[in-house]
Parts: sequence; C-alpha cells; structure tokens
Amino acid sequence: MPDILHREFVYLWYCFELQLRQIFPYWVLGMVIGSVISVFGKGAIHRLFGSIQDKKLGALGVIPASALGIASPL
Repeated sequence: MPDILHREFVYLWYCFELQLRQIFPYWVLGMVIGSVISVFGKGAIHRLFGSIQDKKLGALGVIPASALGIASPL
C-alpha cells in the first residue's frame, strides 16, 4: 500500500510541476502587462469610458465596450 501511495504522489507531483512550468511564464507576463495597463493606462481608459457613456451607439456599442473591457484588467 505505501508503494502505491508513493507512486501516485510522484505522478501527481510530476503533473503539477509540469503544468506549473508550462503556465508560469504566461502568468508572470499577464501580471506585468496588467500592472502596466493599470498604472499607466488608467486615466485614458477612464476617459474613454466617460466618452462612450454619453453616446447612443446601440448595438454597435458592443465593439468599443469589448475593446475597453479587454484593455482594463479588473
């Protein structure tokens, strides 16, 4: 029984470590990009939201709203 548990633990640790190695660079890159946008782009994003708020764009308003939603990390 201890052999089976040890083998399963090694397998689970290997899978976890492999997943972590694959995703880690993208995770760090996402944090860096999100931080840069949050620090340097916050004013521009707020101005864009304010300018869109006053316009009646109808269904076409989805496009700029989606673009701003992608650019603003929440």
